[in-house]
Amino acid sequence: MKATLLAIAMAMLIGLPTAQGDESASRPSKTVKAFREVRIDAPDVYLDVVQDFEKNYLSDFRLDPNRAPAYFPDIHIEQSAVNDTPVLLISVEAPGPAGFTADAAETADQIVGQLRSRLAMLTQQRRAVWKSELADATTKGQNLEQQLVGMEARLKLLEGDRSDALASTGLADSSSQSVRDLANALEAQYEATGVDIGGKTARQSSLAAAIAKLSDRVAATLKADPITDQLQEVVDIRQKELDDAKKARSAASVSDAEVDRAVAALAEAKVAVLVRREAAAHAAGADTIHKWNDDLLSLSIDLDELHARMTELQTRLRRLRDMLDMVDGKPSAESLTKLIEEIKTSELKMGGELTSLRANLDAEQPGLTVVESRDEPAH
Repeated sequence: MKATLLAIAMAMLIGLPTAQGDESASRPSKTVKAFREVRIDAPDVYLDVVQDFEKNYLSDFRLDPNRAPAYFPDIHIEQSAVNDTPVLLISVEAPGPAGFTADAAETADQIVGQLRSRLAMLTQQRRAVWKSELADATTKGQNLEQQLVGMEARLKLLEGDRSDALASTGLADSSSQSVRDLANALEAQYEATGVDIGGKTARQSSLAAAIAKLSDRVAATLKADPITDQLQEVVDIRQKELDDAKKARSAASVSDAEVDRAVAALAEAKVAVLVRREAAAHAAGADTIHKWNDDLLSLSIDLDELHARMTELQTRLRRLRDMLDMVDGKPSAESLTKLIEEIKTSELKMGGELTSLRANLDAEQPGLTVVESRDEPAH
């Protein structure tokens, strides 16, 4: 039982089959010639491993027989392919002198074991690279997912802000250039309105001063008018006559008709004074004062309108400046949407890479299989 277990352990170490095809138990105890046909089994994902093994290690092995126990003067390793499957033909021959104790079969098996170990090492190196790439790809995938969530949140917030801004400004396009063009146009209107206010305010002040000056001149003209003075004396006389008539009527010496005539005469005298004053005022420039007062009223209405326009322009410009602060130097909704699509594409590509790497790691690993083994005993 112990011998059987030892044989199985030795076979595992040197790479020989331990079940069907195990010829170690039946081969001669001393062999001078040994032949092994070895097939390299590997799926396509390990093609670079097999190529590395064949190009670098196997070539060096053939050129350096000292890699195997150098008891035999004649060790040959040939390479061929059967149905695109790499096949190695290993032969060891040792005619040797009398009493030669080295075993060709053991040497051949050690060569197979070294080749199998090398292929296994290259395989593990390849798998270590895949595992590292899988870890990196997983991290990148998680980062892409976080970026996608962040981008979608930014887009939603931006669209909400833009929607509010468009509603407040009346814009149909929230692009930076459209907002800037409108802001420039409104600023031009703002400046023009300010100029209009300045001009109309100056005209208003000038008209008020001119009206005051002309009013003083009209007043002085009326005060110095001799005709008006004479007519005023007539008024004073007619007033006295009326007063006397009222007193006489109280004494019953004057009739009511005479009092009425006195009242009419006084009224006619007053009208004459008013007519004269109007004529004198007209001659002195009263019509001009009236016209200027109409202009002042119109200017007052215009200025109220312009000030209201300035207030509205200021409000709209403030909103546009806030919107420019929001859009300038920041990604647009279109650019964010494009970035989101790019991230989704990268995520899809990364998903494919992850699937491929997992499939590579799940694939059957390369191995060396001894498909034929022949030994020639010593005579």
